[in-house]
Amino acid sequence: MPFCHLSPDQITALQRQLSDLEAGSVRQWFWLELAHQRPASNTRRVRALAWLLQRGGPALAWPWLRCSGTPGTTLYAGQAVPLWRGLAQSRQDGLLLLLCLSALLAGFERLPASQAFAAWCIAGFGALWQASRARTPVPSADDDADDGEALPGPESSLGLAGILISRGVAPRDAMTLVALLQQQGDAALTALLHALPELAPPAPRPAAIRVLRAGNWLGATLPPSLLIAQLPAPWGLLAAAACGMACAGVRSRMAGLLVGMATLIAYALGRIGHVL
Repeated sequence: MPFCHLSPDQITALQRQLSDLEAGSVRQWFWLELAHQRPASNTRRVRALAWLLQRGGPALAWPWLRCSGTPGTTLYAGQAVPLWRGLAQSRQDGLLLLLCLSALLAGFERLPASQAFAAWCIAGFGALWQASRARTPVPSADDDADDGEALPGPESSLGLAGILISRGVAPRDAMTLVALLQQQGDAALTALLHALPELAPPAPRPAAIRVLRAGNWLGATLPPSLLIAQLPAPWGLLAAAACGMACAGVRSRMAGLLVGMATLIAYALGRIGHVL
Protein backbone atom coordinates (compact mmCIF):
# COMPACT_ATOMS: atom_id res chain seq x y z
CA MET A 1 0.00 0.00 0.00
CA PRO A 2 2.36 2.75 -1.19
CA PHE A 3 -0.24 5.47 -0.59
CA CYS A 4 0.17 5.13 3.17
CA HIS A 5 3.96 5.53 3.16
CA LEU A 6 4.86 8.50 5.37
CA SER A 7 7.47 11.19 4.87
CA PRO A 8 10.35 11.51 7.39
CA ASP A 9 8.60 14.41 9.18
CA GLN A 10 5.38 12.41 9.41
CA ILE A 11 7.28 9.36 10.68
CA THR A 12 8.76 11.43 13.50
CA ALA A 13 5.31 12.73 14.41
CA LEU A 14 3.96 9.16 14.46
CA GLN A 15 6.85 8.00 16.64
CA ARG A 16 5.99 10.73 19.13
CA GLN A 17 2.37 9.62 19.08
CA LEU A 18 3.52 6.07 19.82
CA SER A 19 5.67 7.41 22.65
CA ASP A 20 2.63 9.10 24.17
CA LEU A 21 0.62 5.90 23.74
CA GLU A 22 3.29 3.91 25.62
CA ALA A 23 3.71 6.48 28.39
CA GLY A 24 4.89 4.91 31.65
CA SER A 25 6.71 1.98 30.04
CA VAL A 26 10.14 1.29 28.61
CA ARG A 27 8.58 1.51 25.15
CA GLN A 28 8.00 5.22 25.71
CA TRP A 29 11.77 5.76 25.81
CA PHE A 30 12.25 3.44 22.84
CA TRP A 31 10.07 5.72 20.69
CA LEU A 32 11.55 8.91 22.11
CA GLU A 33 15.03 7.76 21.13
CA LEU A 34 13.83 7.07 17.58
CA ALA A 35 12.20 10.50 17.31
CA HIS A 36 15.10 12.29 19.03
CA GLN A 37 15.61 15.89 17.85
CA ARG A 38 14.00 15.44 14.45
CA PRO A 39 11.41 17.73 12.82
CA ALA A 40 7.84 16.48 12.96
CA SER A 41 4.79 17.16 10.82
CA ASN A 42 1.52 16.17 12.48
CA THR A 43 -0.55 15.83 9.29
CA ARG A 44 -4.07 14.48 8.87
CA ARG A 45 -2.77 10.98 8.09
CA VAL A 46 -0.69 10.95 11.25
CA ARG A 47 -3.67 12.13 13.30
CA ALA A 48 -5.82 9.39 11.77
CA LEU A 49 -3.24 6.76 12.71
CA ALA A 50 -2.98 8.25 16.20
CA TRP A 51 -6.77 7.99 16.55
CA LEU A 52 -6.63 4.28 15.63
CA LEU A 53 -3.77 3.71 18.06
CA GLN A 54 -5.63 5.37 20.90
CA ARG A 55 -8.80 3.35 20.23
CA GLY A 56 -7.32 -0.09 19.70
CA GLY A 57 -3.56 -0.01 20.09
CA PRO A 58 -0.97 -1.13 17.52
CA ALA A 59 -2.93 -4.32 16.73
CA LEU A 60 -5.82 -2.31 15.27
CA ALA A 61 -3.53 -0.04 13.23
CA TRP A 62 -0.98 -2.69 12.22
CA PRO A 63 -1.54 -2.77 8.41
CA TRP A 64 -1.04 1.00 8.23
CA LEU A 65 1.88 0.96 10.67
CA ARG A 66 3.60 -1.73 8.61
CA CYS A 67 3.29 0.10 5.30
CA SER A 68 4.07 3.54 6.76
CA GLY A 69 7.81 2.86 6.66
CA THR A 70 8.21 3.83 10.32
CA PRO A 71 11.38 2.39 11.90
CA GLY A 72 10.69 0.44 15.10
CA THR A 73 7.23 -0.88 14.23
CA THR A 74 8.70 -4.40 14.01
CA LEU A 75 8.42 -4.28 17.80
CA TYR A 76 4.71 -5.10 17.41
CA ALA A 77 5.04 -7.63 14.58
CA GLY A 78 5.29 -10.70 16.81
CA GLN A 79 1.70 -10.27 17.99
CA ALA A 80 0.14 -8.33 15.13
CA VAL A 81 1.23 -10.53 12.21
CA PRO A 82 -0.34 -13.79 13.52
CA LEU A 83 -3.47 -11.86 14.48
CA TRP A 84 -3.96 -10.35 11.02
CA ARG A 85 -3.08 -13.65 9.33
CA GLY A 86 -5.88 -15.26 11.32
CA LEU A 87 -8.23 -12.43 10.33
CA ALA A 88 -7.46 -13.01 6.65
CA GLN A 89 -8.27 -16.70 7.07
CA SER A 90 -11.48 -15.77 8.88
CA ARG A 91 -12.57 -13.55 5.99
CA GLN A 92 -12.03 -16.38 3.53
CA ASP A 93 -13.95 -18.81 5.78
CA GLY A 94 -16.87 -16.39 5.91
CA LEU A 95 -16.94 -16.01 2.14
CA LEU A 96 -16.80 -19.77 1.61
CA LEU A 97 -19.58 -20.47 4.10
CA LEU A 98 -21.89 -17.78 2.77
CA LEU A 99 -21.39 -18.44 -0.94
CA CYS A 100 -21.46 -22.23 -0.68
CA LEU A 101 -24.66 -22.26 1.37
CA SER A 102 -26.31 -19.75 -0.96
CA ALA A 103 -25.21 -21.75 -4.01
CA LEU A 104 -26.46 -24.98 -2.44
CA LEU A 105 -29.87 -23.42 -1.79
CA ALA A 106 -29.94 -22.08 -5.36
CA GLY A 107 -29.12 -25.54 -6.65
CA PHE A 108 -32.10 -26.91 -4.74
CA GLU A 109 -34.17 -24.11 -6.34
CA ARG A 110 -35.03 -22.53 -3.03
CA LEU A 111 -36.58 -19.08 -3.12
CA PRO A 112 -34.20 -16.09 -3.48
CA ALA A 113 -35.61 -14.82 -0.18
CA SER A 114 -34.41 -18.01 1.51
CA GLN A 115 -30.94 -17.52 0.04
CA ALA A 116 -30.86 -13.91 1.24
CA PHE A 117 -32.09 -14.90 4.72
CA ALA A 118 -29.35 -17.54 5.00
CA ALA A 119 -26.74 -15.01 3.88
CA TRP A 120 -27.87 -12.43 6.43
CA CYS A 121 -27.84 -15.05 9.19
CA ILE A 122 -24.28 -16.07 8.33
CA ALA A 123 -23.15 -12.42 8.28
CA GLY A 124 -24.85 -11.46 11.55
CA PHE A 125 -24.43 -14.56 13.70
CA GLY A 126 -20.97 -15.16 12.30
CA ALA A 127 -19.86 -11.70 13.45
CA LEU A 128 -21.22 -12.39 16.94
CA TRP A 129 -19.42 -15.71 17.03
CA GLN A 130 -16.16 -14.13 15.89
CA ALA A 131 -16.42 -11.45 18.58
CA SER A 132 -17.10 -14.08 21.24
CA ARG A 133 -13.83 -15.84 20.39
CA ALA A 134 -11.78 -12.96 21.83
CA ARG A 135 -10.62 -13.84 25.32
CA THR A 136 -8.94 -11.67 27.94
CA PRO A 137 -5.42 -13.03 28.50
CA VAL A 138 -4.76 -14.09 32.07
CA PRO A 139 -1.57 -12.38 33.28
CA SER A 140 0.97 -14.60 34.96
CA ALA A 141 3.02 -13.71 37.99
CA ASP A 142 6.03 -13.03 35.75
CA ASP A 143 3.95 -10.67 33.64
CA ASP A 144 2.96 -8.74 36.72
CA ALA A 145 6.53 -8.54 37.88
CA ASP A 146 8.07 -7.59 34.53
CA ASP A 147 5.29 -5.53 33.08
CA GLY A 148 7.59 -2.55 32.73
CA GLU A 149 4.83 -0.03 33.36
CA ALA A 150 6.67 1.56 36.30
CA LEU A 151 10.02 2.99 35.26
CA PRO A 152 12.87 3.34 37.77
CA GLY A 153 13.25 6.98 38.68
CA PRO A 154 16.98 7.87 38.54
CA GLU A 155 17.97 5.95 35.43
CA SER A 156 14.85 6.96 33.50
CA SER A 157 16.09 10.55 33.56
CA LEU A 158 18.98 9.36 31.37
CA GLY A 159 16.65 7.83 28.80
CA LEU A 160 16.96 4.40 27.26
CA ALA A 161 20.72 4.27 27.79
CA GLY A 162 20.28 4.79 31.53
CA ILE A 163 17.68 2.02 31.70
CA LEU A 164 20.01 -0.35 29.83
CA ILE A 165 22.87 0.44 32.21
CA SER A 166 20.60 -0.22 35.18
CA ARG A 167 19.92 -3.70 33.73
CA GLY A 168 23.62 -4.53 33.75
CA VAL A 169 24.57 -3.50 30.21
CA ALA A 170 28.03 -1.91 29.96
CA PRO A 171 27.81 1.88 29.41
CA ARG A 172 29.65 1.69 26.08
CA ASP A 173 27.38 -1.11 24.86
CA ALA A 174 24.29 0.80 26.02
CA MET A 175 25.32 3.92 24.11
CA THR A 176 26.16 1.80 21.04
CA LEU A 177 22.72 0.19 21.13
CA VAL A 178 20.96 3.54 21.43
CA ALA A 179 23.04 4.98 18.57
CA LEU A 180 22.24 1.93 16.43
CA LEU A 181 18.55 2.34 17.25
CA GLN A 182 18.59 5.99 16.21
CA GLN A 183 20.43 5.26 12.96
CA GLN A 184 18.97 1.94 11.79
CA GLY A 185 15.84 1.42 13.88
CA ASP A 186 14.84 -2.24 13.67
CA ALA A 187 18.45 -3.46 13.45
CA ALA A 188 18.88 -2.90 17.19
CA LEU A 189 15.58 -4.47 18.19
CA THR A 190 16.80 -8.03 18.87
CA ALA A 191 19.60 -6.87 21.14
CA LEU A 192 17.31 -4.42 22.94
CA LEU A 193 14.70 -7.10 23.60
CA HIS A 194 17.41 -9.39 24.97
CA ALA A 195 18.64 -6.69 27.34
CA LEU A 196 15.16 -5.35 28.18
CA PRO A 197 12.54 -8.14 28.08
CA GLU A 198 9.94 -5.64 29.33
CA LEU A 199 10.32 -3.81 26.02
CA ALA A 200 8.10 -6.47 24.43
CA PRO A 201 4.56 -5.08 24.07
CA PRO A 202 1.63 -6.58 26.00
CA ALA A 203 -1.06 -8.68 24.37
CA PRO A 204 -3.57 -6.75 22.22
CA ARG A 205 -6.62 -5.43 24.01
CA PRO A 206 -9.53 -7.89 24.00
CA ALA A 207 -11.91 -5.13 22.92
CA ALA A 208 -9.73 -4.39 19.89
CA ILE A 209 -9.60 -8.08 19.00
CA ARG A 210 -13.39 -8.32 19.21
CA VAL A 211 -13.79 -5.33 16.92
CA LEU A 212 -11.24 -6.73 14.45
CA ARG A 213 -12.79 -10.19 14.36
CA ALA A 214 -16.36 -8.97 13.97
CA GLY A 215 -15.42 -6.16 11.58
CA ASN A 216 -13.40 -8.42 9.28
CA TRP A 217 -16.18 -11.01 9.16
CA LEU A 218 -18.78 -8.36 8.33
CA GLY A 219 -16.48 -6.73 5.80
CA ALA A 220 -16.21 -10.03 3.95
CA THR A 221 -19.82 -11.23 4.21
CA LEU A 222 -21.94 -8.06 4.00
CA PRO A 223 -21.23 -7.15 0.33
CA PRO A 224 -22.19 -10.62 -0.99
CA SER A 225 -25.25 -10.64 1.28
CA LEU A 226 -26.38 -7.29 -0.10
CA LEU A 227 -25.91 -8.49 -3.69
CA ILE A 228 -27.90 -11.68 -3.07
CA ALA A 229 -30.67 -9.73 -1.35
CA GLN A 230 -30.94 -6.85 -3.84
CA LEU A 231 -30.37 -8.43 -7.26
CA PRO A 232 -32.81 -10.86 -8.88
CA ALA A 233 -31.88 -14.52 -9.18
CA PRO A 234 -29.56 -15.77 -10.56
CA TRP A 235 -27.69 -12.48 -10.95
CA GLY A 236 -27.46 -11.88 -7.22
CA LEU A 237 -25.57 -15.12 -6.61
CA LEU A 238 -23.36 -14.59 -9.66
CA ALA A 239 -22.49 -11.07 -8.54
CA ALA A 240 -21.87 -12.27 -4.98
CA ALA A 241 -19.56 -15.03 -6.25
CA ALA A 242 -17.62 -12.52 -8.36
CA CYS A 243 -17.38 -10.17 -5.38
CA GLY A 244 -16.18 -13.03 -3.15
CA MET A 245 -13.56 -14.09 -5.66
CA ALA A 246 -12.30 -10.52 -5.94
CA CYS A 247 -12.11 -10.11 -2.15
CA ALA A 248 -10.34 -13.45 -1.64
CA GLY A 249 -8.07 -12.73 -4.61
CA VAL A 250 -6.58 -9.78 -2.75
CA ARG A 251 -4.87 -12.31 -0.50
CA SER A 252 -3.79 -14.61 -3.34
CA ARG A 253 -5.02 -15.69 -6.75
CA MET A 254 -5.42 -19.26 -5.53
CA ALA A 255 -7.70 -18.11 -2.72
CA GLY A 256 -9.96 -16.37 -5.22
CA LEU A 257 -10.08 -19.46 -7.42
CA LEU A 258 -10.85 -21.62 -4.40
CA VAL A 259 -13.87 -19.47 -3.51
CA GLY A 260 -15.15 -19.61 -7.10
CA MET A 261 -14.67 -23.37 -7.45
CA ALA A 262 -16.26 -24.10 -4.07
CA THR A 263 -19.31 -22.02 -5.00
CA LEU A 264 -19.66 -23.83 -8.33
CA ILE A 265 -19.31 -27.26 -6.70
CA ALA A 266 -21.90 -26.38 -4.04
CA TYR A 267 -24.36 -25.30 -6.73
CA ALA A 268 -23.71 -28.50 -8.72
CA LEU A 269 -24.29 -30.65 -5.63
CA GLY A 270 -27.55 -28.82 -5.00
CA ARG A 271 -28.71 -29.41 -8.56
CA ILE A 272 -27.83 -33.10 -8.36
CA GLY A 273 -29.64 -33.44 -5.03
CA HIS A 274 -32.69 -31.64 -6.42
CA VAL A 275 -32.88 -33.87 -9.49
CA LEU A 276 -32.45 -37.06 -7.52
